[in-house]
Amino acid sequence: MPLLRVASAWRGGTDALGGSASRIDAAREMLLRAKERFPNVELLGTTLRDIASANKHRWGAAVLADGVWAAEEQRPIEVLDRIGGGDGFAGGVLYGVLNGWDAQECLRFGWAAGALAVSTLNDYAEPADEGQLWDIVAGDADVQRWWHQKKVTGV
Repeated sequence: MPLLRVASAWRGGTDALGGSASRIDAAREMLLRAKERFPNVELLGTTLRDIASANKHRWGAAVLADGVWAAEEQRPIEVLDRIGGGDGFAGGVLYGVLNGWDAQECLRFGWAAGALAVSTLNDYAEPADEGQLWDIVAGDADVQRWWHQKKVTGV
């Protein structure tokens, strides 16, 4: 894969590792193995999801970027439609890469984009702006919509 720079793994990949002490440890092991196999890939990432019920999940993520390891511990999230979380994560990470952010910022932004995607009826996230995703990272999940911001700010 000489032309591939960024890859996102399926969350089930950590399930296959079994005996690791935690999802974070399993993700690290999986991403390190992938890096050995695909040394040209600069950033590898994966989501971590434990499902308590259809609408209650624990959502986390991890990345390995240029030898830098970063992980976002799983947090409880309310899920409306679970489809699109991994795509949201990958899109958020890529947004960070394109903006020159470090691994931790890319990870956290991707985590929030994935969390937002599964908390709506769409298969993708529709943040009002970049700030909304950073608010989600910080634990503020108040709903924000672009049309509400326009009305309030007059922009």
